[in-house]
Amino acid sequence: MRRLALVLTLALAACRGAPTPPPEPETPEQRACRAEAERSPELGRVYAQANPAMADNRERLEAEARRVRARAFRDCLRARGLPAPGGVEPVTPR
Repeated sequence: MRRLALVLTLALAACRGAPTPPPEPETPEQRACRAEAERSPELGRVYAQANPAMADNRERLEAEARRVRARAFRDCLRARGLPAPGGVEPVTPR
C-alpha cells in the first residue's frame, strides 16, 4: 500500500511540470505602449457595443477587448522598433 501511495505521489509530481518563471518587469517603453493601447480608438469601439444586461455580450466583448489591446500593444512596440515580449509566440492575454 505504501508503495502505491509513493508511486502515485511521484506520478502526480511529475505531471506538474516545471514552475512558471515570474514575468519580466516592463520597460518604460512597454508601459507607454500599454497606455497607448488603452487609449486605442478600436478599443473604444469595442466598449461602445457594451450591453450590461446580456452576459454573453459582456463575455464576447471582454475577449475582443483583450485581443484589441494585445494587437495595439504589439503594433506600438513594432512602430518604435522594439521586440514584443514572449519570444517567438505572442503572449495571449487571459
